[in-house]
Amino acid sequence: MKQDDKVELINYLAFLHNKMTRLSIRLFVQGEDTTEIDKARNRLNKEIDKLRTDIAKQWRGRAENVMGDLRKLNNRAQTIIRDLDQAADKAQKVTKVLSLFDKGLNLVKGLIV
Repeated sequence: MKQDDKVELINYLAFLHNKMTRLSIRLFVQGEDTTEIDKARNRLNKEIDKLRTDIAKQWRGRAENVMGDLRKLNNRAQTIIRDLDQAADKAQKVTKVLSLFDKGLNLVKGLIV
């Protein structure tokens, strides 16, 4: 299941959870036993939490990969910046650093989306 599908499923399950909560309250106010509804609501809540945890783990895994790539880009940029004072082609070096910066931003954007 893709990440977007999981998020959509969580949203729908949260909607159902809200409906079940409202039903439980309504029945409770009417003096009815809500035990079974509350048990089902708790089971649903556990499933929502499992999906949320799964999404968080996937995101952390991707974030770790992105951080590794960002560190590599940073090291390359730092090397260029250190040599900038002695460089004859400063404009080209600055352009390269900006290109590395753009690559890093694109990595982060890909993580957020």
